Amino acid sequence: MSSELPLEAVRFFSSASPVHTARLFEHEGSLYRAISPEHQAFFRGLFEKNIIQPLIEQGLVVETEIAAFQLKGYPLVLRHNRVPFVTYASEWAAPALKDAGLLQAKLNVELASHGLCCVDAHPWNILFDGTAPRFIDIGSIAPLERADQVSVRREFDARYIYPLRLMAQGQRRLARWTLRDFTPLHFDEVKFLLPRHRGLVEKIGRRVGNIARGVGSRRANANDRARALWEERWRKVDAVTFPQKKSMWSGYYAEFPRFDDQTKWKPKHLAIANALQTLNPKTLVDIGANTGWYSQLAASRGVRAAACDIDEPCLDRLYLGAKERKLPVNTVHMNIRFPLGGHGWGGTRFPSVMDRLKSDCVLALAILHHLVYFNFADFDLIVNALCQFTRKDLIIEFISKEDKFVSQWWNHSYSWYTLDNLLTHLRRKFHKTEILPSNVKDRSIVVCTGLKS
Repeated sequence: MSSELPLEAVRFFSSASPVHTARLFEHEGSLYRAISPEHQAFFRGLFEKNIIQPLIEQGLVVETEIAAFQLKGYPLVLRHNRVPFVTYASEWAAPALKDAGLLQAKLNVELASHGLCCVDAHPWNILFDGTAPRFIDIGSIAPLERADQVSVRREFDARYIYPLRLMAQGQRRLARWTLRDFTPLHFDEVKFLLPRHRGLVEKIGRRVGNIARGVGSRRANANDRARALWEERWRKVDAVTFPQKKSMWSGYYAEFPRFDDQTKWKPKHLAIANALQTLNPKTLVDIGANTGWYSQLAASRGVRAAACDIDEPCLDRLYLGAKERKLPVNTVHMNIRFPLGGHGWGGTRFPSVMDRLKSDCVLALAILHHLVYFNFADFDLIVNALCQFTRKDLIIEFISKEDKFVSQWWNHSYSWYTLDNLLTHLRRKFHKTEILPSNVKDRSIVVCTGLKS
């Protein structure tokens, strides 16, 4: 007989509303879902009928099993594998959003074969394990007849198809703002944002309603109709392509030497690699990652990494490169000046990006001078911001005023912009600092260890 935990022993992430058939909670660092008595037979059946395990094996659903204990008032508890970093759709690279949409549609295709579906289709139910999307909310799986299929597919269109089409037209900033809003796009807004697709939007809306009600497909049963609609959505997402654009930063790191051949490495590559080997972080966040050579190097050595940038072409290349190399790197669209704070239900429902990405080590390479000269920041502001992302260590690059670019920006009002002054600020935050060589004499790598409490 399994043991029963008291409610006081766990931390819930969802409310006791009757809508939540499976409440997410944390216990001793692991994630679980508590199933209410009236729904336990259904969810237990998903495992006993071998529905969930094939979805896990296909990489559609996060690894989940029935826990060895119960929770008071909840006779069935499921345990989930935990992913290292939580990121939201507004932060994903465009190809990552496409992969998430493909997964959501494919999952519903598979569920329809069993007379099941997801009762919602928003991207908050998907997390990325590196570059692999995984559906996490098993509690939203239900029989087809219990879901409003029209609303579900309209939500999918608003959350995936329309933002992806905005991104394909080069309107990524608009797409990210719509993805950040928990209220999905309305048809009138879509017709305004995507005027070239106005007729298609209206056609999709009519087709969703007609097919869901069996119009034009009366011979097919409900399972086949649902499967056909989700296969149609899969094709629409798969058809989205993103033009390959260049930016002022997309060629910044034109060289991408192999991780297993150090003969092509430069002093900076060696310095960072040796520093990471010494620090031995389990997790790392690379801020201003560009195409992510350093975060992917760390990932190739077993570090779970999150790579952040605001340059869209760089972020696309980073995601696709890490995906091709099968490296555990989460790509995150994030501006260190305006990081996404906590929001939803008193600012706690969705934690800030600082909390979600906090790691053992932060990389901040070749960004300090840009933050100073183009974003009007001083060392105090920059160091404090970077420290919000680390538990222990920081590796930061300093480019002196003798650099060919910085020398054009520097004037006497920046007399404080010196390596010694930077070290003064860093030593207030860290127990130890060490200077390593970078590629050229005008650049230095500062390794800071032991964040002070």
